[in-house]
Amino acid sequence: YSYPLPTLWLKIFKTVIIVLQGIISGCSVVSCIMSVVSSNSDEVKKALQGEVDSTVLPLFNVYNIVMAVLLAAVVALCVITYREMAELTTRSYKRLKLFIVFTSCVNAVSTAAGELFRYFIFVNTEYSVDVSNILFAAFAVVLMIFWMILNLRYFKKRKDLFTD
Repeated sequence: YSYPLPTLWLKIFKTVIIVLQGIISGCSVVSCIMSVVSSNSDEVKKALQGEVDSTVLPLFNVYNIVMAVLLAAVVALCVITYREMAELTTRSYKRLKLFIVFTSCVNAVSTAAGELFRYFIFVNTEYSVDVSNILFAAFAVVLMIFWMILNLRYFKKRKDLFTD
């Protein structure tokens, strides 16, 4: 691109970040489905205490089902955004902003909720969990907010690259 501002991150974002996000989200969909299947096994139910099994585990399954749907939407958004970024149009700019905000929110919620569930499910079992799980959940949210703001600012400064 012949442009006064650097566009290296645009090229990396377009060819690497969107593709990796799609691959990771696709794998995460499979992981969520496998978590629901495995959490209903007798071995897992025996390892967990009865109270946790009856209260938190159903919420964990609902969380995994909701996350599987959201992550499948991320995969679809990755494919659409990748195709639209082939041409830098105003439509692709709007899609890119949606991609940044939606994927950042889904990633933050996914990581934070996963860590919190891990903490509450395994807190009174033989598995090792502690307050670091909660701190990691908070860190994930802060990191995703930071990632989203930086990317939105970067692309806002290059908005005039996206023309019809």
